[in-house]
Amino acid sequence: MKNQNSHFRILNLVFWITLGILALFNFPFLDKSVFNHERFAEWYERFDTTKVEIDPFFIDKDENHVSEDKEKQKEENKPSTSFKWNWKDYNGRNCSVSFKIENEEFEKAKRFRESYSSNFSEANLYDDFVKRCDKPISILSNALKSEMEKRNLSGIDRLNFVVTAIQTPPYTYIEDQNCRQGGKCKPGGCCPFILPFAVYTPTEYIFQETGDCDTKSLICYAILKKLNYNVVVIVGDTEGGKHAMLGVAGFPAEIPSYFVRHNGTIYQPWETTNFAYEFQLGNMRMWRSWRNWNVILN
Repeated sequence: MKNQNSHFRILNLVFWITLGILALFNFPFLDKSVFNHERFAEWYERFDTTKVEIDPFFIDKDENHVSEDKEKQKEENKPSTSFKWNWKDYNGRNCSVSFKIENEEFEKAKRFRESYSSNFSEANLYDDFVKRCDKPISILSNALKSEMEKRNLSGIDRLNFVVTAIQTPPYTYIEDQNCRQGGKCKPGGCCPFILPFAVYTPTEYIFQETGDCDTKSLICYAILKKLNYNVVVIVGDTEGGKHAMLGVAGFPAEIPSYFVRHNGTIYQPWETTNFAYEFQLGNMRMWRSWRNWNVILN
């Protein structure tokens, strides 16, 4: 009898152990009213003796790479325009530069110009236009710099390379009203109702290659400023009316005539409206009258 009782106790113990094991394995699948995720997590941690430590540095690094790749792909998929400019410098040498800019930059610059407040000064307007067009200006400046380095240009030849690129497209009238000159809005023509102040942003010039004196002077200024030259935009009066030009410090005049002094620094004028041999640094002899010239943007 004693042996039977002992045998029974053993079987009873095995039964309860088996039942406990079954309950343990089926515990996560109990009804939601009984099962609690938070308590389960605590319960599970008691059994999970394996700890895997992951350096967050590597997670962040991978996530950053994925994010950067997505952004890069997004940028590459944006509609863009490829440009190739061809021109000749003052020595008759063939010049060229190639670059690409997203089309949305043109629309952004145009909207910025059209929404600009009518209460402005010329200096603020020019400065804001340059800042708003920073990305296209940087792309063009880097392309020009790369090409100049390939050609081993230095000194005044680098400035000539940049300015002749902007001078070459024919002068285009930019009007804040209807064009009296007629013609279409293209190089050599006339662009009507360009508000405010009848001047294009540098980005608009890049895409259209249309510009008058202040439009061309402004983009020359913006590019050369990116290339770390001491340049300004100067305005004054000629027999043809109010006029704008580029001013450059640190270089002697190629064709000496007049100059502008600002805060003790001499700036040589540079006519940017058209390409011609006489339109080199320092020359103002194409104008009979040259009065009231001052720096408006530096």
